[in-house]
Amino acid sequence: MRANLGAGQDQLESGIERVIKNQSKTVWKRFLGSQQRKNLNIPDSLLKREDGLRSELYFIKKQLYLNQIKDEEKIALFKAQMSTVESDLEELEKWYAQKYPAYFAQRSQSFNLKEVISSLQEGQGIIQYVLGDQNLYAFLLTRSGIQLRQLTTKEQVEDQLAPLLERLRNPGLGGYNQKAAEVFGILLQDLLEKESLNQLVVIPDGPLYFLPFEALVDSNGDYLVEHLEMSYTPSLLLWKEQRRASPSDKRLIGVFAPKYYDESVNILNRGSYGALVGASYEAETIADLFPSEVFIGDQANIGKFKTKAMDYQVLHLAMHSTINNIDGEFSSLIFAPDQDGTSELYVSELYNLRLNADLAVLSACNTGSGELVRGEGLVNASRAFTYAGVPSLVASLWEIPDKNTSEIMVNFYRGLKDGLSKGEALRKAKLEYLKSTDNSRLKHPYYWAGVVLLGDTAPIDLKGTNYWWIVAFFPLLLFVVLLYINPELRKAVGHPVRSLFRLNHN
Repeated sequence: MRANLGAGQDQLESGIERVIKNQSKTVWKRFLGSQQRKNLNIPDSLLKREDGLRSELYFIKKQLYLNQIKDEEKIALFKAQMSTVESDLEELEKWYAQKYPAYFAQRSQSFNLKEVISSLQEGQGIIQYVLGDQNLYAFLLTRSGIQLRQLTTKEQVEDQLAPLLERLRNPGLGGYNQKAAEVFGILLQDLLEKESLNQLVVIPDGPLYFLPFEALVDSNGDYLVEHLEMSYTPSLLLWKEQRRASPSDKRLIGVFAPKYYDESVNILNRGSYGALVGASYEAETIADLFPSEVFIGDQANIGKFKTKAMDYQVLHLAMHSTINNIDGEFSSLIFAPDQDGTSELYVSELYNLRLNADLAVLSACNTGSGELVRGEGLVNASRAFTYAGVPSLVASLWEIPDKNTSEIMVNFYRGLKDGLSKGEALRKAKLEYLKSTDNSRLKHPYYWAGVVLLGDTAPIDLKGTNYWWIVAFFPLLLFVVLLYINPELRKAVGHPVRSLFRLNHN
């Protein structure tokens, strides 16, 4: 079914708004809260209390999950403690709501689909998938109208998607392009055939979260990346807030690239321990392109990250990671060991961070994949950074290859430096990789499609304004001005202004 703006539109819009309203708002609320807090003058004592409660909650969960406690009495005790801490956090949240009513006011605003449609540019579209108990539905929003369709049965999409995802992660299996074309036919072909889009925002559902749509093959045999700038978001509510997030007042990139205990082994992907040559190359090249603070080797430890993370406009983490498909909150990023030997930073710890970044690049394996929770989406590292208020993320959907990923990342930053949008910079980086790769085997999407953009796609100002020279030379400038306007001072110091002018003219 296709509907255009105008007569008969209200019923369709209200139906879609009900779908959006009934979706989980957890990520949206946490992101909105993190953004709003930046403008509130919350006492340090309260922030410390909240941090303490969240740290205690993390500790209890860690004891229950990671330590595999078998003692029933200990389990009951920890669960009771967890309930108490969660109640304390709820009470603190209620206090915030009373003390800072504006903090919660925005959460109660109703969602207006017309506003979203009017905000779209020509050539821009948003597609949201809804996986019901029996069928897969999709609606496409563009400036010219809304399309709403029942695409296929739930069983069929799962049957078609499974072999495609298997071939994405295992390039040696063969038959990828055929499967990718079949899935394109189900998910996008009818929706896009009458549209002239150059940018598409995808809101997945169910197993579609694991699919990079730019790696699908269209009816002409082309990868979608060749014609479309792609990005992803868990919900329209979140996307709307990500686009209007307050820009960071920081002007540095923080780069963290640990080295690992077995540097004698060069690892081909970022899901196993060993030397990541490509990650080190990323770190060094980014530092050459932009004002950066780079932490390599032992300096890239958890303590340093927690201390410095809020100081950057962009966070770039080039490292190993682990994925936990059973409890996504215990997936982790692998830093260099701290003084106490701790190297894993779990997703549940990341929830507690306060960040000022406009962009986080999680150049590690599976940072955009993880545990799929019905109604919530994926629980993973990228979700944790969204909780912390970061409006744009670059993350990975599988164990990305080290060397190929570093080439794409470096070209992505070059595109940002040229003023491209984040989405277009990543698209061009992937196209540059495909163009520069002679080996047809390495053109398989496994090598380039695993890195995706989440959230806001707008260009990012990584140059900023350099005020340091004003600060450094202001005293001298003030002295010269005073000499010029004060005759007595000029006599006292022997007319240095005239001498200075004579020197400048020689």
